[in-house]
Amino acid sequence: CLIMQGKSVLMLLVIVLVIIIFLGFAFLGGYLYNVPGTIIDQTDSQFSSDGISFACPSGWTLSQQKDVNNPHPEEMNGELKMNYFVEHSVSCIGSGTFHVLWLDSPIDINKRIGESSQELIRNALPYNVRVNKFEQTKTSFYDKNAINVDYSFTIDFGSSGVEPAGPIKTKYVGERIGFNCDNRSIIISASSTYSSSTVNKQFFDQIKNTFYCT
Repeated sequence: CLIMQGKSVLMLLVIVLVIIIFLGFAFLGGYLYNVPGTIIDQTDSQFSSDGISFACPSGWTLSQQKDVNNPHPEEMNGELKMNYFVEHSVSCIGSGTFHVLWLDSPIDINKRIGESSQELIRNALPYNVRVNKFEQTKTSFYDKNAINVDYSFTIDFGSSGVEPAGPIKTKYVGERIGFNCDNRSIIISASSTYSSSTVNKQFFDQIKNTFYCT
């Protein structure tokens, strides 16, 4: 009788061990193949508006669309004329930030994207910023003639006096691509900390591969 009970206990332990191993592989498989940042279910993270669409990586946050009426100065016949265009914007936010801005009317993309170096400084206030690189080149995106900017900048978070622990500097890298699509001007940008740039590149490429405009 004791032998039978011993065999039953042993069999029960074997069954429990098999279940544990099965659950372990199932969990590991789910962890490896559903890493936050991979586009698995695009329907939950798809943005589509005004003929522009793209998909955020799963686990990233799709921000609400913002519409701002911004001035765009333009010199005509020696006089400065102020034109106002509505700028639409939306972002995918995760371990990095992917931002799309578009205007309903075409503008001077070369000038607009060139001004974005000053935006890097304004957006970091009240901290001090040093722009390390801002290289502008011609390229193509979505079969359109485009302007690409590779940039990097460093923010000194300790220089404003807000951080009591002393100077804390963080380096950021990114790119901006500007082009016209169907009488609209579009600027997409991708940025992240330098330390996470290698990981984020694959996510940014995934988003760009889903980008569509009509």
